Amino acid sequence: MNHWLIVPVFVIGFLLLSLYLGIRAGKGRIHTTVDHVVAGRKLGFLLVFFVSVGEIYSSVAFLGQPGWAYEHGVGMLLPVGTFIPLMAFWLGPKIWEAGQARGLITQAQFFGSIYQSEALRSCAAVLAMVGLIAYLAVQMMGGGYILSVTTRGRIPYWLGALLAFSVMGIYVYVGGLRGIGWVAVLKGIFMAAVGVYVVFRVVRHFYGGINALFTQLSQYSPAHLMLPGPEHYVTYTFWSTSLLVSLGAFYMWPHLFANFYGAESARVIRRQAIFLPLYNVLIFLFMLVGFAGVLVVPSIKPDTVMVEMVMRIAPFWLVAFFCAGALSASMVTAAACALAAAATLGSDLLQPRLMWPDARLRRAIQVLIFFVIGVQDIVAVKSPSLFRPGYASMLRRVFHLDMPGVCRGDLKKIPFKTINRPIWPLDDFEWNASNQSVFFTPGGA
Repeated sequence: MNHWLIVPVFVIGFLLLSLYLGIRAGKGRIHTTVDHVVAGRKLGFLLVFFVSVGEIYSSVAFLGQPGWAYEHGVGMLLPVGTFIPLMAFWLGPKIWEAGQARGLITQAQFFGSIYQSEALRSCAAVLAMVGLIAYLAVQMMGGGYILSVTTRGRIPYWLGALLAFSVMGIYVYVGGLRGIGWVAVLKGIFMAAVGVYVVFRVVRHFYGGINALFTQLSQYSPAHLMLPGPEHYVTYTFWSTSLLVSLGAFYMWPHLFANFYGAESARVIRRQAIFLPLYNVLIFLFMLVGFAGVLVVPSIKPDTVMVEMVMRIAPFWLVAFFCAGALSASMVTAAACALAAAATLGSDLLQPRLMWPDARLRRAIQVLIFFVIGVQDIVAVKSPSLFRPGYASMLRRVFHLDMPGVCRGDLKKIPFKTINRPIWPLDDFEWNASNQSVFFTPGGA
C-alpha cells in the first residue's frame, strides 16, 4: 500500500466508527422533536461535558491556536478559557430553567419567550442562521484542508469536506444531540491522546525538551515571550476588551444553548463548568508546537504550522492519527452547528407559518440538516481557504475571544466604512484562523 493511502484509510475508519456511535446512540430514542434536538433533556454529566468540549475546542483550537503562538507569541495565553466556564456556571442553569419551564429548544425561542416578542424571535433566528452558516463553513474548510494537505492533494479539498460532513450529517440525522454527545466523547479522548503525543514528539525531535525550546526561543526571538508580541498585536486594549467580550458574549452562540437545554439538571451544568478549564491544558500544549515552529519553519502561513511540523517528523501512521484527531475537532463543532441551524430554520422560521405538528417538525428538522450541510459545502468551495470564511470571523470575535477593532470602535464611537461591493455574501470580511482577526477600516482612515 502506498504510504499516502494510510491517511484516507484510517480517516475513513474513524468516520465509520463515529457513524456507528452516532446512530447507535439515537436508535430507539428519537420519538419527538425534543428527543432529537435536546436529547429529551436527559443528558448526564459525561455527555454534557464532552459536548461542551467538542463545541468549544474545534479545528481552530487544533490548527489555529498553534498558529496564534507562532505569529503572536504568549498573547495566546488569554485567560478566556477560565472565564468562559464561569459564565457557564452562572448563565447555564438559568438557560436550563427557562428551557424546562417554557419548552424551549433554540436560542431564538429563548429570546422570543423571555421578551414576549415573535418579531424578536424571528430576528434572532435570522441572525443565528447567518452566524451558524459561516461558523460551520469554517469547520468544513478545516476538514477539507486537513485531508487535502496530508495526502499531498490526492484527495481534493472539496471531496474531503464533503466526505467527512456527509457522515456527520447521517449521524446527526439519526442520533440528534445524543448522537453528537457520544461522538464528542470519542473525539475528546482521541484528540487529547493524539494531541499530547504529537506535541511532545515534535518538541523532543527538534529541541530535545521543553526547557531547550524556551531557551532557544528566548535567545533568537524574545518578542514571542513578551507582550505585546512580535507583531505588537496584543496591546492593553486588546487584552481588556478580549476579556470583556469573552465574559459577556461567548454563550450567545446559538448552538451552545442546546447543550444547556439538554442537561438533565442544573447541577450537571455547574459540574461540567467546574471541570471544563482542565481541557485548556491541552490547548497550552498545542501552543508549544507553534513556538517550536518559530525557529524550524520561519515565514510560513501561521495556520499551517501544526501540519507542517507534524509532516516533517511523523511517520505516516502518526500523520493518519493526527489527521483523524484534527478532523474530529471540527466535526463535533460542525455537528452541533448543523443541528442548531436546522432546528432554528425549522422551528423558528418555518413552523410558526406552516403550523406543523411535532412529528412533521421533527422530520423537517432532520431533512434540513442535509440542506444546511449542502449550503456549507457550497460556501466552503466558494471560499477554499481558512483565511476567508468571512462573516464567521466577525461573529466569532464578538461571541468568542476578542474583537479589538469593533470594541474600540464601539467605545470610541468610531464609524466603520461599509463594504458595498457585490460579492459572495460571506466574503465581506477577512479572517485568519490563527489569530481570528477581522479587519475593518475605520471611517475617515
